[in-house]
Amino acid sequence: MKQHNLGINLDHNSRNIVTSTFGTKESKFKDADKNKALKLTDSNAMILCEDGDEIEGFVVSLEPALVDGLSYGSCVLHAPLARMYVTGDDLKFGDFVVCGSQTSPGTPNVNLNHPLNQYGTTVVKKGNPVTFKWRVIAKDPRKPNLFLIQAV
Repeated sequence: MKQHNLGINLDHNSRNIVTSTFGTKESKFKDADKNKALKLTDSNAMILCEDGDEIEGFVVSLEPALVDGLSYGSCVLHAPLARMYVTGDDLKFGDFVVCGSQTSPGTPNVNLNHPLNQYGTTVVKKGNPVTFKWRVIAKDPRKPNLFLIQAV
């Protein structure tokens, strides 16, 4: 019997993908930053979340060109039914999560365990987000630290 394979319903994510600028003029994003968690700045550029931050979105793609000296690409924003694979410890179905410690811009994710691409997964931890709530909806039984989260 075939095992159930976790997957992201891309239809839900594609409805919530927007283009944006990333980082700062001093800190450019690279392909290694795909799947990392983001938050919006006052200048309307998305930057990487810090440990404990609520997650507003995730990097989906990056363009080679810059816009006003900033990296440019697409991100999936927090919206109903948006989903993303992440890494975590001691998480259970239904737990709410916030961002854990991420690598700096341009540095690959520590956990290169994403089932759909080679860019790895962002580390999250159990938390109590107020505005941007992401909830664990699935766990991969073959990879105990791989979870699927969904925006609620």
